[in-house]
Amino acid sequence: MKLRTKVILAEHHAAMSAMRLAARMGFKKYKTLIEGPSNDMTNDQATRAFMWLYGKAERKAVRKWMESGRGKSYLDVGAGQGRFSAMAMETGASRVTALDINENCIAMLKKKGFDVRNMDARDLGEFSDNSFDRTMIFGNTLAGMYEGWHGGEKSFQVEILREMLRVAKEEVAITLQRPDSLLFMLQYYRMNGLEVYGYDDESGIKRIKMRKPGETLEFRSQHFRKEQIEKLLKEVGVSEGQYEIKPINMLNWMVVIRK
Repeated sequence: MKLRTKVILAEHHAAMSAMRLAARMGFKKYKTLIEGPSNDMTNDQATRAFMWLYGKAERKAVRKWMESGRGKSYLDVGAGQGRFSAMAMETGASRVTALDINENCIAMLKKKGFDVRNMDARDLGEFSDNSFDRTMIFGNTLAGMYEGWHGGEKSFQVEILREMLRVAKEEVAITLQRPDSLLFMLQYYRMNGLEVYGYDDESGIKRIKMRKPGETLEFRSQHFRKEQIEKLLKEVGVSEGQYEIKPINMLNWMVVIRK
């Protein structure tokens, strides 16, 4: 077995172990899913450990990409609480603009001192063509951008990527979940007391049923096979030699599109 494969398997097993530990400790709520796309997390240590392990390979891949762009300007789409905006600054970005539509995230980003925009990512009309050296959307955020965030069927991935390409001078980078992430994440959802009631394997859409006193909410996300990513990029208008799709662990892809 190649060393890279062994490392990937070790990371996967470590994350699964952390998830089982969290389940034994009785953690029942996943604040982000219930309250919206905000990246807010509880103070539960086991859950934080699980999310750290789950995102470790993604953070490593993103940091490597950012280190190749010292002195570049960035637009962080769906910035959340700013973890990737902060990473861009740490790796030498000349300027970072953080974009989100969630008021809690916007308040947190401003508190941290970022240049913040409350904007719909489908229309970045405030920015002219090639306004930033690089644009980015990480944490599988693009896959969750459906109509109304909760309950809507229409995906806005094509429109968002087209705008990100328009305002980028050099590169666009995204991360997306691979099909292997499904069982991993379903166990996590169930551990948190959420019920999965539907799944469309063809399009890779996960429909997660969430219970709160007196109401049921719905969260949707998507995982991608490589050919699905290629189809998406073709719809956006990206040519075959313009992009690179890399598996960064058993759970995630990283896609870099070059202008």
